[in-house]
Amino acid sequence: MLRLFGDGLTLKSGAEASFHRSSQLAVDDARLRRARMIAEARYGFRWHLAIYIIVNLGLVAIWYYTGAGFPWPLFPILFWGLGVLGHYWGAYHTSGGGWIERETQKILLEEEDKKT
Repeated sequence: MLRLFGDGLTLKSGAEASFHRSSQLAVDDARLRRARMIAEARYGFRWHLAIYIIVNLGLVAIWYYTGAGFPWPLFPILFWGLGVLGHYWGAYHTSGGGWIERETQKILLEEEDKKT
């Protein structure tokens, strides 16, 4: 690395610049993969919710038109609803994602500082 005029302006060697670009591409690729995974989870949740509503409306209609005795559709509505709630939580409340990103950036900066 070459310092010019002592004002913090530096020129990096070709290998250093190439390493920085490749590490930045790796970070961008990891962020893209994570964003894609979250988008797919949210897409899956939306389909799950739509199917849940349609099927349970159908079950309630069957129950209603067959005599409306014991309200048995409550069981799939309740228990499947817990599954839908879990799917929602996993799709929209990804825990630790922000911390993982910050820690990854911290590690990459530490490695970059060790190289210089």
